[in-house]
Amino acid sequence: MKTFFIIYYFLLNGSGLLLRSFNKEIIKILGILVLITPLFLVLLFLKKKLSIYEVCVLRKSKIWWFCGGVGILYGLLISSIYGWEMYDTFSKAFYLVPLILLTPFSAFIFQNKNQWLKLLFFQSIIGFVSAFIDLLNIYNQTIHFSIEKRFHSENFYNISFIYSFLMVLLLFFLLRLNLIYKFILLLFSLFLNLRIIFSISRGFLLLIIIVLIYVFILKLNSNTKILKCKSFFYSWIKVLTLSIIFILLLKLNFIYKYFLLYKNRMYFFKDSIEYRIEEIKSAIYYGNFLGEGWGAKRDFYEALQFTHNPEALIYKGYVHNLVGFLYWKIGIVGLIILFLFCFFIKKQCLINFKNKDILGHIFWCLIFCWFVHSMFNMVFSRIDINIWCASWLGYFFYRDAQIKTTKNNFVKK
Repeated sequence: MKTFFIIYYFLLNGSGLLLRSFNKEIIKILGILVLITPLFLVLLFLKKKLSIYEVCVLRKSKIWWFCGGVGILYGLLISSIYGWEMYDTFSKAFYLVPLILLTPFSAFIFQNKNQWLKLLFFQSIIGFVSAFIDLLNIYNQTIHFSIEKRFHSENFYNISFIYSFLMVLLLFFLLRLNLIYKFILLLFSLFLNLRIIFSISRGFLLLIIIVLIYVFILKLNSNTKILKCKSFFYSWIKVLTLSIIFILLLKLNFIYKYFLLYKNRMYFFKDSIEYRIEEIKSAIYYGNFLGEGWGAKRDFYEALQFTHNPEALIYKGYVHNLVGFLYWKIGIVGLIILFLFCFFIKKQCLINFKNKDILGHIFWCLIFCWFVHSMFNMVFSRIDINIWCASWLGYFFYRDAQIKTTKNNFVKK
């Protein structure tokens, strides 16, 4: 039974490969898989007596599910009072459901660090495969079209490659791996680097910088500071050098044009910030104190003055900021839930440094990147990324339960 759950969870984490483009039908199928996942927990509990570890995870899960459930139900109630459309209500309410339902599930399945490490490698493989499929499609399109295009749209919907690249960086720099694993990660990074270039995303560059700074801080915190820092820079120089060589072997002129497109997008950086600020202002104004419900749609005309995207919507039901989105939809309740989430993350960060938990640092950095990303992007609406984020959060449920289990065993002795 346990083997079945592990296989199912790995398949669930790899299901994002189906999202090559924005496809509502596939998103609905993934949503159904997320909703039936807790039923497997019930089957697990019925088959055997719970261990001390599982009891600890279950206690923490109840608090997690209660806080998330309150937010979901409150938003549905407000939405029904305002009379918003049913489809919009449930689709927006479902954005954060994977984080609420699936986070404890991974802690029940994976009960040793080796299994968690395998999950990270599996997710990095999924991101690499996704990037490789995109690169093949991009190469085929460049044969038929000479006009440069930003491959970060509805036709190239999957963005797991950026989080896969962040995993590769963290695993490469923080863990002691044999040469075979390092070579595999290096190979992944070459293709992932290229895919990131074609996305022409300024946000992705910010996430990479965050990871590099975090790794550098951890290296400075280690016992052999000078040697560790030198090793860090030498490793990074090797990755950059090989990436440049790899790029030169491909269509040099085509890739050079994409670097120019990056440069051109930087000219609109200030307008992009202004656009998101106006979005947040409008969302806060609409949300008042109690929120307007998950199905709320409003006019964001002020924000539209700062966008150069002709397809941008004036009347819409979302904003590119998690704080603004939650306050608009569920008011003060959303801010309280967000505060509790931040408190939980801060506590886990302190435990990472106290216990020198490298794997904990990796999961925490990925969650922090997701949180930063959600401050200027709708990443919190992506079911495939939220499934991954739920597994990263689940590691801390596992660790807390392990600590409590160890203390209980020590007291008994």
